[in-house]
Amino acid sequence: MPGGLSTAVAGPMDVFAAANVLTSTYGVPGPRFVCRAVGVATSVPTFGGLTYAVAPLPTRTTPDAILLAAAGVGATDVIEEARTDVAREPRLARWLRRCADRGTIIASGCVGTAWLAAAGALEGRRATASWWLCRELANAFPNVSVDRDAMVVEDGPVVTAGAAMAFLDVALHLVGRLGNPILRARCAEALLLDGHRRSQAMFATLTHLQTQDALVRAAAERMHRAPEGGEIPALCRSLGVTPRTLQRRFQQATGGSPKEYWQRVRIEHARMLLETTRQTVAEIAFQVGYEDVGAFRRAFRHRLSIAPAAYRARLR
Repeated sequence: MPGGLSTAVAGPMDVFAAANVLTSTYGVPGPRFVCRAVGVATSVPTFGGLTYAVAPLPTRTTPDAILLAAAGVGATDVIEEARTDVAREPRLARWLRRCADRGTIIASGCVGTAWLAAAGALEGRRATASWWLCRELANAFPNVSVDRDAMVVEDGPVVTAGAAMAFLDVALHLVGRLGNPILRARCAEALLLDGHRRSQAMFATLTHLQTQDALVRAAAERMHRAPEGGEIPALCRSLGVTPRTLQRRFQQATGGSPKEYWQRVRIEHARMLLETTRQTVAEIAFQVGYEDVGAFRRAFRHRLSIAPAAYRARLR
């Protein structure tokens, strides 16, 4: 798609080319991949400023897999832009749906998930996208079950992934799906890719609280000023509202409760301390309001799918 990431095209093609070298030269068992870059026009500008010369859509053929490289980083009004794109490119949408009906794997990530949803390819399916887009996606397409934390989700013929560079995770996933796990593992090793990324939760932050509700914003700001936590009734008194009102407004704006959000703020602050200080895990747990270090470790792992000490080690 015009404006898509250049790496979303070149990166997966390099992964498949590496798989071919491993099978042909080093005897790793697996198929030979044949890849083509195609587009709605013969010359496609990318997000990073490069322009790809691509082949026209092969609308009369049915490939094994199609990777859709949609818009780049920082897209605004993603859902509306996706719907506009789908309306502008009905031939592409029809081709994708027809190929999916015939068993083709349709894969995309980030903003491309919104494009697939707008094209009707995700109805009744599980999917994921960039963590910051997931809530908006779930609201716009209630028949799509959106998994905010997963790095890659496969549901039937459709594979979706998280943010920009998750296209490499998609490519590895397809090497394993169309080839085998051994070839997938060898590709990851040869290209120095982390073949075990299962969650994007550790990359998510709370900086994308997008709401027009002034009460929710005010409550969230007070939680961020006191990340060690506090009592919801006291917070409500300071805001001049009842706990029931705050609960209802928070649920509408964020999909969760004020207590859950405050818990996320505490874990977010703990992440920052793990990244920027030499405090022990126990000291950080106490600083963000946990008296029981074990409870902090469990909450951290539940939220980010990784233990606090392992998170610090990976970041360093």
